[in-house]
Amino acid sequence: MTIDNNKSNKFQTDQSKVVYLNHSNEDMNEKTEETEEYSSITVRFKKENFEKLLNYTTYANIEAKIQKLDVEYTPEDFIKGATMYFINAMLDNIEPDKPEIIKKLYGTLPEFVPILNEAVEQLGSSPKMNIEPLLNEKGGALKNNIKKIMKEKKITQKDLSEITGIDKSNLSIYMNNKSQPSIEFFLKIWHALEYPPLHEILYKEKT
Repeated sequence: MTIDNNKSNKFQTDQSKVVYLNHSNEDMNEKTEETEEYSSITVRFKKENFEKLLNYTTYANIEAKIQKLDVEYTPEDFIKGATMYFINAMLDNIEPDKPEIIKKLYGTLPEFVPILNEAVEQLGSSPKMNIEPLLNEKGGALKNNIKKIMKEKKITQKDLSEITGIDKSNLSIYMNNKSQPSIEFFLKIWHALEYPPLHEILYKEKT
């Protein structure tokens, strides 16, 4: 099923349910399409789940008629509304007891995505035979050569902290192999060091 976001149906969310609004004013629709950018995606459902979606859509349309609302909902309306409700609930309306790191990560996600995409390309071009020992060799903890590569490239700890946004105290822990960075932090460091081969920046400690 293809979801076309160029439809005129809009939605609003609150903490209890998804509410859809339909604009019948054509001039308003044309103005919206001129000022907003849309994208389309294809979504596949299992048959039984799609039937549930259709049932919900039918229920919503009957409810709208009872309330004398001039709207007609489609499965796409429900998918768009449910998706955005989920995203807002998970990222924008985080409960007070949730870790603040989630908000921090969400805020830095746009600048991290290009690094992630470039890292994927670099991983694809890494010689398989050189990284196999890192993946298959038994025993020995995974260690890094971050400090060594920094020295070769004449990058200071302060420089690396400013480039990556990682606190200097955390960098010191990683550089001295007291602990290893998370995948996000590792990719940021790898990017700052201009993507040295994985078998050079990582190694297995000999037992």
